[in-house]
Amino acid sequence: MRRPVLIVVGDKARARLFDNATEDDSLREIEDLFNADLGHHERDAGTDRPGRGVSAARGRRTALGDDYARRRVLAARFAKAVADRVREHIHLRKYARLFLVAGPEFSGLLRPCLVSRSAQPPVTRVVKDLTRHSLADIRRHLSQQLR
Repeated sequence: MRRPVLIVVGDKARARLFDNATEDDSLREIEDLFNADLGHHERDAGTDRPGRGVSAARGRRTALGDDYARRRVLAARFAKAVADRVREHIHLRKYARLFLVAGPEFSGLLRPCLVSRSAQPPVTRVVKDLTRHSLADIRRHLSQQLR
């Protein structure tokens, strides 16, 4: 029997974890994670933009702080939480490979969180957003890599 692989299919709102640790190598969903904070409007959590002030020297208005996208910060926190869960699954079971299937934005947020000095299986990155696809579609998209 081959060693199983762990597959992470996600975006900034949801991440699904699969493995093929069954006798017939079929995929099974082992965890489904949701980013509950992402569903709220940005205006509900704070101001739309940083504060403004008046320059004493010239009397002009100026921005007082850095502008940041709250959604990006929440997506980065979710990526870290997903990476923590992936590390726990890797620690519990020895996987031969880790597949990261995500769109370019979430993949860029998740990849640095997965890098660690501990023993980790090789990571194969597939840049596709398959989060809302069925299990059969995910299997079909990954059929070449899973062989």
